[in-house]
Amino acid sequence: MRRLALALIPLALAVPATADAAARQVRIFQDDRMLVYSGPLVRAANLDAAKQMGVDVIRVQFVWRNIALQKPRDASDPAAYGTAWSNWDSLVLEARKRGLKVLATLTGPAPSWAAGTTDKYYAGSRYPSSKAFGQFVAAVGRRY
Repeated sequence: MRRLALALIPLALAVPATADAAARQVRIFQDDRMLVYSGPLVRAANLDAAKQMGVDVIRVQFVWRNIALQKPRDASDPAAYGTAWSNWDSLVLEARKRGLKVLATLTGPAPSWAAGTTDKYYAGSRYPSSKAFGQFVAAVGRRY
């Protein structure tokens, strides 16, 4: 019996203790495929589920290439991108309706018109224009 007790002690120590989240801890959720690219019904259902789970912030990537589909006349003007904002507009609006904050991450890859290529598979990944990206960042800031 004593041997059994001694054998069980390491097992008991190996079981992790539970840890509760701090009251001030921010809960962030991200799933761009479901929140940006899957349509309004899927977006709404996922935002509702996130809210029910206690999420405070929705993190979303504003992918430069997916918004700047064509070279805009004035890249710092949000209107120059036309309707390319629609998925992100809907997400921001629906998140705010539920009392959720939005953490926007502006990221590449760059659209092909703003960068060179390293190879046929990596269009927009070589030497993106920092000026054009800066203008895109300004457009996002003005829009949201």
